[in-house]
Amino acid sequence: MDAKQKGKLIDHRIPSADTDQEYLEQYQGKIIDSQNRQLLPLKEDLADWINKSLDIDWLNAINLLDMLDNGVILCRLAKTIECLAQESILTGHYKGVRQF
Repeated sequence: MDAKQKGKLIDHRIPSADTDQEYLEQYQGKIIDSQNRQLLPLKEDLADWINKSLDIDWLNAINLLDMLDNGVILCRLAKTIECLAQESILTGHYKGVRQF
């Protein structure tokens, strides 16, 4: 090991960094990439469910968080769920939770 390599952590999964700060940034980038890959299937499922619930077809894993950001879609979803719950109670399919 030459003097230049001494003290430098070399990881084959993370490119060699000249400073601790560069290494930290590369490591954090790897963590963020990994988290995004793991969240993608969940975002896809959530977008599909919201699309079906609201009878829309334009929500997807890529635009999901941007579209939920202002709260309009979430309010529509909450209102839809509330209406379906009321309908279920009125038709006798669900009796509701007993209040004590």
